[in-house]
Amino acid sequence: MTAALSRYRQRIRRRGAASAEAVVVLPIFIVLFISLFYVRDQVLAKQAAQERTRTCAWLYSWNNCQFDAEIMPAECERASTEVPIGADAANAVTQKLTGDGFFNDIVSGMLDQALKAALGRATDVKISHEVTMPTLYGGKTQALTGEYHIACNLKPTTAPQVAKDAWSRVSPF
Repeated sequence: MTAALSRYRQRIRRRGAASAEAVVVLPIFIVLFISLFYVRDQVLAKQAAQERTRTCAWLYSWNNCQFDAEIMPAECERASTEVPIGADAANAVTQKLTGDGFFNDIVSGMLDQALKAALGRATDVKISHEVTMPTLYGGKTQALTGEYHIACNLKPTTAPQVAKDAWSRVSPF
């Protein structure tokens, strides 16, 4: 009878050890489970913000960096900031093409405006998406931002308008 009683007590001890381990490990698994969903929400929010940002940036660039309510979502209107790249790039290109010679003034007069229009404007777009932290981590909201920088396309024009603009830059009349 003592051998049977001894085996019974050993089984009870093993069950008690398993219960104690479960009490210790269960809160850790709960925290890991909540963290897993929080990290997933963060990644999805960041991807959504970056996708919206790229969409708005490309729509702005396509439309000469101007907001058009017909083709752009309303969130794009307040998300874009026009950034002047500067005339330094246009001057550097003109200088490389013409050097310091006699034709510098003539060529730079014709090219500078076109190069400034092509190289001189860009847009920075920033869109934020908020994620609520779990109560375990404070329950605050966290803003995840997508950012994108792109040059503006030139305004569509016609060949006669290009010729007229070029002539008005050269001619004093």
